[in-house]
Amino acid sequence: MDTVLATLGGQSSRRVIVDLDDPDEPDLHFVLTAALREWADDLRHQVQDDPKHPNRADFLRWAEAADRLHERIDEAL
Repeated sequence: MDTVLATLGGQSSRRVIVDLDDPDEPDLHFVLTAALREWADDLRHQVQDDPKHPNRADFLRWAEAADRLHERIDEAL
């Protein structure tokens, strides 16, 4: 997690590297992927419940991005 925090603190980089094998964070993979799934599902439910939601296109695009990131994490393991 030190790498993530250091990268997030820097202004010159928009890249975050997460070590999913970090022995100090054994639950990191689960927490990250569960959060991505939950957030994507929540976005989809919001637009499903309100078809005229003003941010519908953004929410659906973000949910798809979360799905792709989740897949990339699973493929990396």
